Amino acid sequence: MPIAGAGSRTVMMQIEPEPAGVQARLLLRLNETAFEGRSLAELDERFLRSKGIVANSLKEAVWHEIGHAKLINRKSIDDIAALYDELKPLGLPEISLTAGDDGAEAIAETEVLLRRGDAIPDAARKLYEQYMKVRTK
Repeated sequence: MPIAGAGSRTVMMQIEPEPAGVQARLLLRLNETAFEGRSLAELDERFLRSKGIVANSLKEAVWHEIGHAKLINRKSIDDIAALYDELKPLGLPEISLTAGDDGAEAIAETEVLLRRGDAIPDAARKLYEQYMKVRTK
């Protein structure tokens, strides 16, 4: 999950698939430098100040990563690559800068909005439901 600061984006954490037989193993990678020596309150403040994401706290940033994990869970590396290629042009910048990057980020950002109980734009709801194969309220 990248957070946007003064003209730059820092990747705080990300779900990284790695080959492990038929299905990829999903790892949560943390940016040690970004976390090192910071309290939870300091990390939450950093997310809250970010202009590029919907997450307002570390907890919500983890929800974003859960969205990625749910999207690619039980898929092979090849299936994940094909899915991300398909989602590349489907970004939704009306949600956030990060969601504008591609459809995978838009889905992960929508996960945060859903868990938080926020309003979801129709395009985001449709994209989420199509690729997550679930019906939202």
